[in-house]
Amino acid sequence: MLVVGCHSEDPGVERASLLVTSNLSFGDWGQIFQGERMAAALLDRLTHRCHIIEMNGESYRFRESMKKNISKATQPKKPILAAKPKEIGKAK
Repeated sequence: MLVVGCHSEDPGVERASLLVTSNLSFGDWGQIFQGERMAAALLDRLTHRCHIIEMNGESYRFRESMKKNISKATQPKKPILAAKPKEIGKAK
C-alpha cells in the first residue's frame, strides 16, 4: 500500500492536509490517469512537499473479510420455509 500525506506548516502555501492511499505503485498510475504524461503531472504536484510511506504487509480489512466469509461457509444453512398459499374467496 502506498500512502501519500501532504501538509505544510507554512500558512502561505497549503491550508489543508490530504491523505491518499493506493494499492498501486506510482509506475502503475498511468493505467488510470489517461497515460504516463498525465500520471507524471499529477504525481509531480501530489508529491511536492509530501511524506510518502510504502507499506508492504497483510491488509487488516482483507483478513477480516476472509474470516467472515469462511465462518459463513461453515455455518449450517437454515431451511427456507415455504409460504402458505393465500386462501382466496374465504370470508370471515
